[in-house]
Amino acid sequence: MLAALDEVLEVPAQRVDPNARFDVYGVDSISAVEMSRVLSRELGVVPNTLFLEYPSVHELAEYLAHHYAEAFPAPATPPAPSPQRPAYAAASAPVARSAPPAFASPGSSEPVAIIGMAGRFPGAPTLPAFWELLRAGDSGITQVPAARWDWRTHVDDGGSRYGGFLAHVDHFDHALFGLSLAEAQAMDPSERLFLELAWETFEHAGYPRGRRVAAQRGRGQGIAVFAGCMYRQYADLATDARTRGLLSSGSHWSMANRVSWCFDLRGPSLALDNACAAGLTAIDLACQALARRDCGMALVGAANLSLSPHKYAALDLMGLTSKGARPRLFGGGDGFVPGEGVASLLLKPLGQAQLDGDRVLALVRGSAGSHGGHTAGFSIPDVAGLADAAQLALDRAGLAPEQLDYLELAANGSSIADAIEQRALARVFAPGRAPLPVGSSKANIGHLEAASGLAQVIKVVMQLRQRVLVPSLARGAESTPVDPRFALIDAPAPWTARANAAPLRAGVQGFGAGGSNAFVVLEAAPDEGADPAVDLAVAGPHSFWFSALTTDRLCAWVTAVIEFIEAERPRPHDLAHTLRVARERLPERLAVIADDCPTLVEVLRAWLIAERDHAPEHGEQASCPGAVRGRVGPRDPALAGPEADDFLRALSHNHRHVELAHLWVRGVEVSEVSEPAAAPAPAQLLELPAYPFAPTVCWLAAPPEPHSAGLTPRAVVTNLLAELLELDPHSVELDRSLADYGVSSMLGSFLLAGIRQRLGARLPVAALREAASVSELISRVEATLAGSSPDAESEDLPQGLIQLRADNTDHADHADVASFWIHGAPGFAFVFRDLPDLLGDRGPVYAFEARGVDGIAPPFTDLDHQISHYLELLTRVRPHGPYLLGGYSLGGVLALELARRLRARGEVITGVVMFDTLTADAEGLELDLDGPTWRRLIADMFLVDATLPADALDGVPVDLHDSHLARLLVETGRTIVPPREVYRYLRGAFSVCIHHGEALRRWTPAAIEGVDLLYFRAGLGADGAPRSSAKANTAIETWQRFVDRPIRVVDLPATHFELLRPAHHERIRVELERLSKPMIP
Repeated sequence: MLAALDEVLEVPAQRVDPNARFDVYGVDSISAVEMSRVLSRELGVVPNTLFLEYPSVHELAEYLAHHYAEAFPAPATPPAPSPQRPAYAAASAPVARSAPPAFASPGSSEPVAIIGMAGRFPGAPTLPAFWELLRAGDSGITQVPAARWDWRTHVDDGGSRYGGFLAHVDHFDHALFGLSLAEAQAMDPSERLFLELAWETFEHAGYPRGRRVAAQRGRGQGIAVFAGCMYRQYADLATDARTRGLLSSGSHWSMANRVSWCFDLRGPSLALDNACAAGLTAIDLACQALARRDCGMALVGAANLSLSPHKYAALDLMGLTSKGARPRLFGGGDGFVPGEGVASLLLKPLGQAQLDGDRVLALVRGSAGSHGGHTAGFSIPDVAGLADAAQLALDRAGLAPEQLDYLELAANGSSIADAIEQRALARVFAPGRAPLPVGSSKANIGHLEAASGLAQVIKVVMQLRQRVLVPSLARGAESTPVDPRFALIDAPAPWTARANAAPLRAGVQGFGAGGSNAFVVLEAAPDEGADPAVDLAVAGPHSFWFSALTTDRLCAWVTAVIEFIEAERPRPHDLAHTLRVARERLPERLAVIADDCPTLVEVLRAWLIAERDHAPEHGEQASCPGAVRGRVGPRDPALAGPEADDFLRALSHNHRHVELAHLWVRGVEVSEVSEPAAAPAPAQLLELPAYPFAPTVCWLAAPPEPHSAGLTPRAVVTNLLAELLELDPHSVELDRSLADYGVSSMLGSFLLAGIRQRLGARLPVAALREAASVSELISRVEATLAGSSPDAESEDLPQGLIQLRADNTDHADHADVASFWIHGAPGFAFVFRDLPDLLGDRGPVYAFEARGVDGIAPPFTDLDHQISHYLELLTRVRPHGPYLLGGYSLGGVLALELARRLRARGEVITGVVMFDTLTADAEGLELDLDGPTWRRLIADMFLVDATLPADALDGVPVDLHDSHLARLLVETGRTIVPPREVYRYLRGAFSVCIHHGEALRRWTPAAIEGVDLLYFRAGLGADGAPRSSAKANTAIETWQRFVDRPIRVVDLPATHFELLRPAHHERIRVELERLSKPMIP
C-alpha cells in the first residue's frame, strides 16, 4: 500500500500515518483506481474500490491480511490488536439467522400496503406504457428536444446531448384544481405535474374526494404528503428580472404543501431534498409517520425535470454525465444520462387497508436511511453506509438477506459509484448463495435523480404483480456487473416463488450525490385466495356514470373508457362499480343504463356523434337513446334532508336506475346504487385510464420583440434573409430573385413574420410570389408602411392560418369563392404553395398549418377539437361563403367535416377536394408512421425539386435518424426551411404525423349531402409501382358512403407524395375549374 501511494501520488512512506484517512494524501476516485491496479500486480485482481471502501492504511491492511493471507508471510510476532470496524466492515461469512415468522419478528413493524400509484416517464406517459417499455428492453432516451433548447449551441466538445424527457411538461389543467392561468404559469412545472399525478394516484386507489374526507375523520387519520425534489430551474427561463424574481421566490415546500392544500389533506406535509435518494427517503419517512400514527395514509411523490441547459452544463462540468445515448451500467460507465419523471404512491398500513377493502398492489416490509459520512469525495458513496441502510431495512422487515430474491440497484453509469454499490450489497446479500438477480431501469429512462427511487419501486411493484423479471438493460447498452455474485436478467423471465412458497420479495437501493442512502424492502401483495365467481358476468342492468369538468373533457373521458373496454373486456359489474366509487364527481355528467359492455359502447359511440353534431354549433347538450346527460346546477332543496335520503335509498333498493341517473346528472349526490341481488361476487376495482386532463399550455410568455425604431425596410429584409439562410448580410444581392434564395411559402412565412414583428408591416404570402426580386420585396414593404399598397389592408391572420393570396374583393357581395386548404398528416401548409396559380382569379386562398409543426407547440390529439378550431379560424377571416374546401391526404378528412359543419350553418359550399385521402380502415401506404421509410418521405417534403436516396437511413442507429435526416437536408442546399430550423421542424412534423395517425384511428366520419367531391387519386404506390385496382378503389368506395353525389375521380400518374408536383399542375387546374359554380343548398 505504501508503494502504491508513492507510485501514484508520490507520497513517501515515512510521511504516512497508518491511522490517517487516505483522502488526507489526495486519494480520490481516479487515484484510488490507479492504486488498486498497483496492488493487483502483486496480489492478483483486487476490487478498484478498496482505497475508498477501507479509508485508512490500517483498515485496508487488515482487510488484505484477512483475504489475501497467502500473499504475505506470517509475522514473527502477533500484531497488536486493532480498532474494530463497524458491523459489515469485513466481507466475512454470513451471520446465521433463523427465518422469522411473517410480520411477527421482534423489532419488525406492520407492513405498509401500496394501494395506488401513478407515473410518467420518458417514452412512457402511463404505467402500462412503462411496463411495455421495460418488458421490451426499449429506451425512452433521446437527444435533447429542440423544444427545450438547441443542444448544438450549448454543448462543448465532450458534453452531453442526450436525456430522457417527458412530453408536454408545459401542459396543466389548472381549472380542474381551481387555479387561475396566471397562478399556474407562476408555479414550477414539477409542482404542477405532481398535482396531476396525485389526482391519478387517488383515482387508481379508489379515493375520490368523498372517500378522502371520510378517511380523514379522527385524530391521526389525516393523509400525509412526502415529496422528493431537487431542481427548480423554471426561473432560468424568464427573460426579464421581474418575472425571474417572482419565480425564484418559490421553494420546495410548496410542492408538498400545494398538494395538501388542493386536495384538503390533513396529515404532515413535507418536501425533502437529499439528491437522488429523495424518493426512497420519502417512502421511509412516510412509513415512520404511519407507524407513529401521525397519519392514516401517506401520499409519496417525486418529480425531476430538465428545463434549462444550465443544468446540463453544471453536470458536465462536474464530470457526472455520460457522453452517449446509452449509459453503461454496473461498473463500466462514464457517467449517467439525465432523465425526467414524476411518480407517486399511496401508502396505508396493511391491516387497515384490508379492513377497508382496498386493493393492495404490493407491500413495503421495511425501509431505512443512512449517510456515508466523510468519504474520499463529496459525491462518492460509502460501502459501509450503503450496507448499513440495507441491513437496517431488513431488520425492520424482520427478514434475513437470503429471503430476498431480487435487487433493483441505483446503478446509474458512474463506474466508481456503481462498483461501490455492488460491493456494499454483496456484503449483505451475496455470501453463501447463488448469484442474485439484479436490475436497473437507468438504461431505459435515464437517471431520474430525485424521482429515480420511486421509478425503481414502481418497476419492482409491476414485476411483483406480473411475476416477471424484465430485462435489466435497454437494447444497445453494454454493461456487466463488476461483482460475479450478481446476475443480470437479459430477457423477460418468470419470477417464481421459492420451494417453501414464500412470497416474492425484493430490495430497492438508492443513494444521493451528497452521501445519503436509502433502502426499501418490497413484497408481493398477500394472496387473498381465488374467488371462483370473480370471472362470472353479472346480469344487468348496470348504471355507468361519467363526469368531467368540461364537455370537451367528458368526450375525451368517454373515448378513453371505450378504448379500455375494447382492449380489456371487463365485467360490466366491475366497470360500473369503479366509475361510481373511484372517480371524482365533476359538473358535466353522463349516465348510461346498459346490460353489458357491448351495449354500453354502442350507446357511448352514438352519444359522441350526437355531441359532435350538436354541441359545438348550438351550445346545447347532446342526447341519444340510452344516455342521460346533464350539468350540475343549484341544489334543489326538495332533494335534501332525511326524507330525500330515504327516497334515494328506496330508488336504489328497487333498482330504479333511470330515475337515479336523471337525479345524479343534475347534481344530486346519490350515495349508492344497489347491484343486482344475484351478483355472485363483490365488484372489483378496475385500473381504468387516468382522467384526461385538459392540455392547457401554462408557460412563460414569449419575450417582447425589440423596438423597431430606426430600422429601415432594406435593413430588416436583408438582415432577415441573412439570418434565415445563415449568410453574411452584405452578401445579399438586391437584384437577385427570391426563388434563387429558395424562398418558398414556408421560408417566406418566416420572412414575413420577421417583417411584421420588426416593422409592423403585414404582407400576405402572395406578396413573395409577386415580388420578382429582393429589391421588389423591399419596395412592397415600404409601400405597405406608407399605406399605398393593396397589401396594407391585409388582414391580421390568426395563428395557424396562412394567406396564400390576398382577398381584394368586397365581402358584402360575396363575389369570389374563398378557398381553404388543409394540410396532410405532417401538418405543413407549404404543400399548397402553388395552388393560387391553379385557382385562377377566384378570390382569396388560405392554408391551415397544424399546431406543433414548429416542434414547440403541442399537436392536437383529437380531430374533433382540431376541426372546431379550424372552423373558428375560418369564420374569423371569412364569416360567410361561398367556400371551396380541400385537403391533402389526411386533410381531406378534415375538409369534408368542415364542409358538413358549414353546410349545417346554411353556408354555400362550391365543392370539396381530396388529394388521395385515405380512411382509417382503407388499405393505404402500409407504412409505420414512426418508421424510417415514412420519416425519409416526410423529409423529402422539405426539399425543392430534390429527393433523398431510399437508403438514406441504412445503417444509421434509430436514435440518430432525425439528426441524420436534418444533416442530409441541410447538405442538399435546397431545403425550404432555414438550416438552423431544420431539425426542430423535422421533429415537429414527425410528432404531428404520429398524433394525427392516432387521432384518425379514433375518428368516425359523418355523412354530408349536397356537396360535390373531387378526388385526385395517386396511381402509383409508395414504391413507385402501379397501385392494384383493389387498393385504388378502396378509399373511393369508403368515401362514397358519406356523400350523396357521385365522386369525380381523377387519376394522376404519381405517388401519394408527388401529387402536387409541377408535372401535374395543368390537370389539377382544369379539374378545379369545374368547381367554379357555387351550389345553393
